[in-house]
Amino acid sequence: MTRSPRDIPDLVTSFLPFDEDAMDTIFADNDDIDVLAASLGSFAVAGSFAIQKLDESGRRDFCKRLAALSEGVVPSWTVEAVLRSIEGDHDALTGTDPALTSQIHMYGLLLLSTDYLTRQECLKLHSAAVERAREYRPGLASLPR
Repeated sequence: MTRSPRDIPDLVTSFLPFDEDAMDTIFADNDDIDVLAASLGSFAVAGSFAIQKLDESGRRDFCKRLAALSEGVVPSWTVEAVLRSIEGDHDALTGTDPALTSQIHMYGLLLLSTDYLTRQECLKLHSAAVERAREYRPGLASLPR
């Protein structure tokens, strides 16, 4: 099988650390499941790694900073719900707007890459992010489009 230039491991390199200049090219095909899986997997792994080092105040600050970065599009309580979800709380996103929560991982990757994780930490998280993305891919592919 020939590898696509947009396969999950290659995509993760643009998300960890976040390469803002590559985003237009990466998201040129909005239906690309690999892109979505790679971005979600990258955020889940990087978010989990970063927030485990934060105390309660630092976590609230992260949520507020991400909400501010989104220019008010994403409320901070929704960021907290997404964080709880990546920590394993399967009910954390109940009642949230999926369109809204889907934006959090992109703002989160930008914030994590610039203010919470070093380049070396981002690079060390690649294999875990690829693994998580591959776990997410079948579920994402089965969703209606």
